[in-house]
Amino acid sequence: MGAEVALVLRGLGKRFPAHGSEIVALEGIDLSVAAGEFVTIIGPSGCGKSTLLRCVGGFERPTAGSVLLDGRAVTTPGTDRMIVFQSFDQLFPWLSALENVARALRITRTVPGKAESRRVARTYLELVGLAGYEALFPHQLSGGMRQRVAIARALSVRPRVLLMDEPFGSLDALTRTTLQDELALIWQETRVTILFVTHNIEEAITQGDRIVVLTEQPGRIASVIGNPLSRPRSPEAPLFCELWDLLHSLLGFRRGGRISGAPPRRRVILEEAEAPQLATS
Repeated sequence: MGAEVALVLRGLGKRFPAHGSEIVALEGIDLSVAAGEFVTIIGPSGCGKSTLLRCVGGFERPTAGSVLLDGRAVTTPGTDRMIVFQSFDQLFPWLSALENVARALRITRTVPGKAESRRVARTYLELVGLAGYEALFPHQLSGGMRQRVAIARALSVRPRVLLMDEPFGSLDALTRTTLQDELALIWQETRVTILFVTHNIEEAITQGDRIVVLTEQPGRIASVIGNPLSRPRSPEAPLFCELWDLLHSLLGFRRGGRISGAPPRRRVILEEAEAPQLATS
């Protein structure tokens, strides 16, 4: 990568005690992420994707290896790494959309003063398409709108890395597609570094400029695939279909298996010489 490296995982491993034994969630994860890069992470259920995000976020301490952000070891949570979850309940229910964002700005001291924090909060709500909805409370917003507020709140404190743990997993298909498109536009405007966990092959391709494929437990990096498709990415493109088939093969699932996401309408058989470039970390 020619760009500045923001995040480095070196030999990252995580074990959890279980009934006098251990569960190995992650093992030997080596990954470098450039500043401003959008990386998606996909793998079978239970392979440690969320655990990996929690280690980067500082919520879990690795049992092996290290996480470095701008050359400094990550040991605790910090506003330089903000996370957006799948749950719709991550907002403060007693605060309006505007105050959910403004409160975060004041707590983190990103913006001093009530008036200025509200002004900046309005800017970020506008960025995620919620101008005019500032006064509504979470229970008055749809699931997709609540996720927009969560994204606005996370971005407002200007993190180095935005961690997204299946943020659209609980949404209906139409809302999910809309938010995927909007997130891509937000990323292009802000150029924040994003690590995005998903179970959905199509989502991994549309969102990520690199796609990290994890093995079944213990989670190891099976492959890192560079995405050659230009944005916006259409599932109808032949190369999109080839990437879908490649990921499907790497994940080791038959059609109708556990990894979600409809197969492409047109199946393209990959020839080795035509496959997208594959770099194994």
